[in-house]
Amino acid sequence: MSVNNNMTYVILVSAVAVLVLLIACVNYMNLATARSLTRSREVGLRKAVGARRIQLVTQFLGESVTVMMLALGLSLLVA
Repeated sequence: MSVNNNMTYVILVSAVAVLVLLIACVNYMNLATARSLTRSREVGLRKAVGARRIQLVTQFLGESVTVMMLALGLSLLVA
Protein backbone atom coordinates (compact mmCIF):
# COMPACT_ATOMS: atom_id res chain seq x y z
CA MET A 1 0.00 0.00 0.00
CA SER A 2 1.26 3.40 -0.84
CA VAL A 3 1.06 6.49 1.31
CA ASN A 4 -1.77 7.84 -0.85
CA ASN A 5 -3.87 4.71 -0.30
CA ASN A 6 -3.22 4.84 3.44
CA MET A 7 -4.31 8.47 3.60
CA THR A 8 -7.49 7.69 1.66
CA TYR A 9 -8.22 4.84 4.07
CA VAL A 10 -7.66 7.08 7.10
CA ILE A 11 -9.96 9.77 5.68
CA LEU A 12 -12.66 7.20 4.90
CA VAL A 13 -12.55 5.64 8.37
CA SER A 14 -12.55 9.10 9.98
CA ALA A 15 -15.60 10.12 7.97
CA VAL A 16 -17.44 6.97 9.05
CA ALA A 17 -16.49 7.62 12.70
CA VAL A 18 -17.81 11.20 12.51
CA LEU A 19 -21.03 9.97 10.91
CA VAL A 20 -21.54 7.38 13.67
CA LEU A 21 -20.88 10.05 16.31
CA LEU A 22 -23.43 12.41 14.73
CA ILE A 23 -26.04 9.65 14.59
CA ALA A 24 -25.40 8.84 18.26
CA CYS A 25 -25.80 12.51 19.23
CA VAL A 26 -29.10 12.83 17.36
CA ASN A 27 -30.31 9.59 18.95
CA TYR A 28 -29.42 10.86 22.42
CA MET A 29 -31.23 14.16 21.80
CA ASN A 30 -34.34 12.28 20.67
CA LEU A 31 -34.27 10.01 23.71
CA ALA A 32 -33.73 12.94 26.08
CA THR A 33 -36.63 14.83 24.51
CA ALA A 34 -38.93 11.82 24.75
CA ARG A 35 -37.92 11.25 28.37
CA SER A 36 -38.57 14.88 29.29
CA LEU A 37 -42.00 14.80 27.63
CA THR A 38 -42.99 11.75 29.65
CA ARG A 39 -41.85 13.50 32.82
CA SER A 40 -44.02 16.57 32.28
CA ARG A 41 -46.28 15.49 35.13
CA GLU A 42 -43.32 15.45 37.52
CA VAL A 43 -42.17 18.87 36.30
CA GLY A 44 -45.66 20.28 36.79
CA LEU A 45 -45.82 18.91 40.31
CA ARG A 46 -42.40 20.31 41.18
CA LYS A 47 -43.42 23.73 39.83
CA ALA A 48 -46.63 23.59 41.84
CA VAL A 49 -44.71 23.02 45.07
CA GLY A 50 -42.40 25.94 44.34
CA ALA A 51 -39.44 24.67 42.33
CA ARG A 52 -37.72 27.34 40.29
CA ARG A 53 -36.78 26.92 36.66
CA ILE A 54 -33.07 26.77 37.48
CA GLN A 55 -33.72 23.85 39.85
CA LEU A 56 -35.50 21.94 37.10
CA VAL A 57 -32.76 22.70 34.59
CA THR A 58 -30.12 21.64 37.09
CA GLN A 59 -31.91 18.35 37.69
CA PHE A 60 -32.15 17.52 33.98
CA LEU A 61 -28.55 18.56 33.34
CA GLY A 62 -27.37 16.53 36.30
CA GLU A 63 -29.13 13.45 35.00
CA SER A 64 -27.67 13.98 31.52
CA VAL A 65 -24.16 14.39 32.90
CA THR A 66 -24.59 11.23 34.99
CA VAL A 67 -25.64 9.24 31.92
CA MET A 68 -22.74 10.74 29.96
CA MET A 69 -20.22 9.78 32.66
CA LEU A 70 -21.57 6.23 32.80
CA ALA A 71 -21.31 5.98 29.01
CA LEU A 72 -17.76 7.35 29.11
CA GLY A 73 -16.73 4.82 31.73
CA LEU A 74 -18.30 1.98 29.79
CA SER A 75 -16.68 3.09 26.54
CA LEU A 76 -13.26 3.28 28.22
CA LEU A 77 -13.72 -0.26 29.52
CA VAL A 78 -14.69 -1.53 26.08
CA ALA A 79 -11.86 0.29 24.31
